[in-house]
Amino acid sequence: MALAWSMGLLLGTLFYGGLWWTVNKAVKSQTPSHWLVGSMILRLSLVLTGLYVVSGTGLQHLGMALLGVLMVRQVAFFITRPERATHGMPGRVQHASQS
Repeated sequence: MALAWSMGLLLGTLFYGGLWWTVNKAVKSQTPSHWLVGSMILRLSLVLTGLYVVSGTGLQHLGMALLGVLMVRQVAFFITRPERATHGMPGRVQHASQS
């Protein structure tokens, strides 16, 4: 069970880390749609293949792997949320409407 959970953590890290990397590349690219679509296909293929492999050992293992992916999702959302990125940072720009 711990191995299936670890596999889920790895798959989630690859998926959301790949998403972060892709968005950074797409912002600077002349053709962001190519980056976004290509990355989506690659990331989904990787995660679905990994989950398929884990599911061969039983539904309980698949559930643990999915739990691992969802845990990474929560961490990624926490790290990248806008409030965290700007809250309390020195040199933060204050808009006229906030005065």
